[in-house]
Amino acid sequence: MKRENSRIFLVVITMVMMVVAFTPRVYGCLDANFYYEPPNTAPVGDTVTFNASTSTCDWNSTINYTYPIVSYDWDFGDGATDEGEVVTHIYTEQGTYGITLEITDEKGDSVSAYAEIKIGSTVNEDEFPVWIPVVVVAAGIGVALSVYFLRVRKPTK
Repeated sequence: MKRENSRIFLVVITMVMMVVAFTPRVYGCLDANFYYEPPNTAPVGDTVTFNASTSTCDWNSTINYTYPIVSYDWDFGDGATDEGEVVTHIYTEQGTYGITLEITDEKGDSVSAYAEIKIGSTVNEDEFPVWIPVVVVAAGIGVALSVYFLRVRKPTK
């Protein structure tokens, strides 16, 4: 009887070891995210802040292991690069630029995120043009002077 119990125990141990050995471990839980301010568009020469603090590893399980993020590598699309969770950059020319963030965890796994930013002229295109009031005032003065000189001028007989 004692020998039978030891065989059952050996079979159970072997089966548990097989289950543990073949349990898949998911390491690809990195999620690269970022946002930038000002959003969508910025004038040439303004400082743009890029923030990757929303990048995470969202895997919530005690069976699977996660590794902390150890690097944040930025490519701003204009030839400039930087490293860090929160960085700033100044664009010197108008255009649409592709920003790439690559994050790497302690194990060496990496993922990336991509977004575009539009860099406009230094003049806010939504502002009321300054030249319009100047033209209106000049036209008004011209009309007033014309009326004045037409009345002052004496008709010839």
